[in-house]
Amino acid sequence: MKVKKRKNDAPPAFRETDLALERNQHPSRKNGIFYKEAVHGNIRFTALSVSEEAKTAEDRAGRTLSISVPSPFLWSEEERDAVRDALRLALEFFFPTPPERLLVTGLGNRRLTADSLGPLTAERIEVSAALPEALFEQFGLAPSTRVAVCVPDVFSKTGIESVRSIEAAVRLFKADAVLAFDALAAKEKERLLRVIEITDTGTLPGGGVKRGGLFLSKESLGVPVIAVGVPTVVRTDGEHFLVSRDMEEHLDELCAVLADATNLTFGDTNRLEDTTLAALFEEVSA
Repeated sequence: MKVKKRKNDAPPAFRETDLALERNQHPSRKNGIFYKEAVHGNIRFTALSVSEEAKTAEDRAGRTLSISVPSPFLWSEEERDAVRDALRLALEFFFPTPPERLLVTGLGNRRLTADSLGPLTAERIEVSAALPEALFEQFGLAPSTRVAVCVPDVFSKTGIESVRSIEAAVRLFKADAVLAFDALAAKEKERLLRVIEITDTGTLPGGGVKRGGLFLSKESLGVPVIAVGVPTVVRTDGEHFLVSRDMEEHLDELCAVLADATNLTFGDTNRLEDTTLAALFEEVSA
């Protein structure tokens, strides 16, 4: 019996960097690629929009927001809160209407520090889908989103592609949307753990430490996919090199902030309702 392959089954070609920010560094507006920057305090927002006509194997059509932040090792409490709120604004922008059922997935290998960002973040997510409705009613809570978590592990340990595991979880949980956290690879060491990229174009699981596999996207899952990635390695001549001896400590701090922002965004908490990012993308697309 012949098995019909999905159109996204072929892995994308090798690319020098996973960061859209590095692939489109020049503030320009040509060939359907729109770029705009804004700076607020110590945080730089870079909005990137790729039109359907301008998409390539490296850059899919859609929107990407890069948040450049201070080094996690040097964060003061005020800086930590600023990074958290910047990510909350980004999540609110990409989820203008909170989904009723959100599946959060942590991609990567928990046993490998450079690939553990996804699982480390996912394990801190508050799983509201596990709580009975009666409990919410008893305490007068009304979260707009029921959150479930899926941590599929890597193909080498399970023999199952991560995307297939997430696809099954989406179907069983009846998720309206997916929020994926994953490690990325950069080409400039100055961006390690200092850039958070949020995109509605999807992600390639394990992109930070390997290539290949299926692409995680709306096309592959049938529901919107918002991917949050952070560079944990630099890639040189097709190889990966760790460049931070303090990676584990810094990564743990960053994952905690990623999870805090997610829990606040989809928990029983008022939205920040800031129009900064919407205005940034309006200028980009104008």
